[in-house]
Amino acid sequence: MAGTWDGAKAGTLFEQALTAVGGKVDAVLAPNDNNAANIITILDKNGLKVPVSGQDASPAGLQNVLLGKQTTTVWKPYTLIATAASDLAIALLNGETPTADKALADGTPYIAVTPNSVGQAQVKDVVAAGDASYDEVCTAAVKAACDEFGVTA
Repeated sequence: MAGTWDGAKAGTLFEQALTAVGGKVDAVLAPNDNNAANIITILDKNGLKVPVSGQDASPAGLQNVLLGKQTTTVWKPYTLIATAASDLAIALLNGETPTADKALADGTPYIAVTPNSVGQAQVKDVVAAGDASYDEVCTAAVKAACDEFGVTA
């Protein structure tokens, strides 16, 4: 199946793929939480419950995780990304050759920021770090799950 970052298109493509395989799917690895949400809609429509992973730890993705609709989302803490980027920029401004801790197969250097898998018990960590707002995540429809998993303002 061709990739897409458009949630609605992802839902349509997933529905077509699901039909092509006779409605049998073991799990879904979506490239972002928006795509995951649209795929979850199709799974629900077909009465299917399988593990679904998204990425970005978006408020909607975190809500789906808390509600048990999405198994996990991938969180890359903004402070780690910002620190790596600012260290790189400062090195360049100082006329230094920045250091990279990794390289792609073609030799392209990069600085790795370790992502985190976020399940229900880790949503509180994303909110506590300031990478998601309590008010956006813990709306009325999700408040009970926030309380259950210790998500606080």
